[in-house]
Amino acid sequence: MRGWLQLILVAVLTTSLTVGSSAQLPVPSLEDVVQRLAAVNASLETFRVEQEVVASVLMFRFVFGTSVVASRPARYHVIVHDAPWPFNSLGKEFGLAARPEDVLAQYSARTIVWKDEDGRQWLYLSLEGRHADVNPPRVEAHIDPSRWLVGKTEFHYTWGGLLAEYRYALYDRYYMPEVLFVRAPSFFLSATIRHHDYQFNIAIPEEEFGTK
Repeated sequence: MRGWLQLILVAVLTTSLTVGSSAQLPVPSLEDVVQRLAAVNASLETFRVEQEVVASVLMFRFVFGTSVVASRPARYHVIVHDAPWPFNSLGKEFGLAARPEDVLAQYSARTIVWKDEDGRQWLYLSLEGRHADVNPPRVEAHIDPSRWLVGKTEFHYTWGGLLAEYRYALYDRYYMPEVLFVRAPSFFLSATIRHHDYQFNIAIPEEEFGTK
């Protein structure tokens, strides 16, 4: 469970610390897509945000909070507050470092096409792991080309799929995640993660990125 949450955070971080406009129909390469994503919110160096997680597993409902700090190039640290028992595997704190460029090292593009869905145009990517140890071995993503924000992702694991949908809002001059919807059908799990109390370009002590 910890692994899939970290992957979602990578997707969020990619579009948070990395807005342009594009109505062009030529299909870009994966390298071009990564460059576009990395250019989002170019003046944003650090941020802090609080999250409220409302999760359902079968008929059970759980509510807990997390605090997140992040900085360029791609450092992300999460503190989980009073996680209920199904989420104990997350630990109280965890961090990760990942860059948009890492996508190029780990994945190759099977498909990149324009796709009309939900009454709008998306850039659809289907990525496949370059090596047997890449996990998950396949990833799908829908990208909003008007602002180059990741709208939907689906991670394909051996145990099943993990789906995430992102809703953004304009905070100050930055487009940041407002709500994240997550589903893991194989575990009968769904979650809504709401973001609030953003702080931008603040000083973050180095020790805050350490795991206690």
